[in-house]
Amino acid sequence: MKPSSLTHQLLSLLVAVPLGHALAADPVEQQALKTDGPLTIGVGSKAVTTLQFPRAVNGIFGYGLTTGAEPGTYHYAHPEGSRVLALRNLLPGKETFLTVLLGREDLYVLHLKPSADPPALVRLTEPTSHHAQARPIDPEAVEERKLDHDTARLFNLLKLGKNERTFRIAVPHLYQNVESKDVEHRWDDDKVATVITRVHRFPQEDAIFLNARIENQTAKPLYFDPGSLQVKVGSRTYPTALVDASSEIPAKGNVNVHAIIRGGIEGERAHLSIKNEFQLVMAEYTDSPDTLALREALGTILEPLPDGPDASLFPDPIPVKKGGSK
Repeated sequence: MKPSSLTHQLLSLLVAVPLGHALAADPVEQQALKTDGPLTIGVGSKAVTTLQFPRAVNGIFGYGLTTGAEPGTYHYAHPEGSRVLALRNLLPGKETFLTVLLGREDLYVLHLKPSADPPALVRLTEPTSHHAQARPIDPEAVEERKLDHDTARLFNLLKLGKNERTFRIAVPHLYQNVESKDVEHRWDDDKVATVITRVHRFPQEDAIFLNARIENQTAKPLYFDPGSLQVKVGSRTYPTALVDASSEIPAKGNVNVHAIIRGGIEGERAHLSIKNEFQLVMAEYTDSPDTLALREALGTILEPLPDGPDASLFPDPIPVKKGGSK
């Protein structure tokens, strides 16, 4: 399909559809995508149903789909590179299955069924399996995640990623082999959104640094355990090795997050490219936490960072002999 404007492609679905019928459709629905089976979507013949996905749609597959150039059972329009897919049923009584590719590897199946009263817009969110209420934090869990003294290099990487603009000028040799990229990778469940804005890769340590923010879209403060953050890359999920973030997200506000993932879940090298689409996934959050337990645990896991990079990053200075009489 040749690229064209969003307006042109969506209006093409309205050809021969009376305007009154198109406006009579129910307004907005929200559903979560499923990983264990098809998600049913009602589609009408007299109104367009527009699907909005949480990420860009990179592929559309299905029997009976048509863009209008040939006969089919469901007419669709998808502006290239967008998160939008518009649908209209052409043959009442006919159902079909549509598969979409999100990102590079994630496939989701939609069951399209004729509907006399379809929604005008369906906002689709990531699968609900990513969501859960915050767990109580016990001393054993804290001890398991506690950093040992041999991981000081991770703190240095965190500082190098966090203060990149300043340190690239002051100590450019520390970034000699570092790959960096501006991105906008968003994950949204309608209450909380995570947005990754910049990615660095430190090849020697096989570490990926993520600069991100977490947005609270609700009218109440939300709380979470930064140590529970995960990073999804394609169909795989990686635990965070180190996170610098506040555990409280203000109502209608956001907090900055700096996170590092290093290797796979079993300690193997992951060799992740910065060209991947990274998702910072909040597995747990709540609006009524045991804040004392959270803060005590986080203080054990991650102490405040110094302002600059650790001296161990630099060569030892050459001693200077002092002159003067004895």
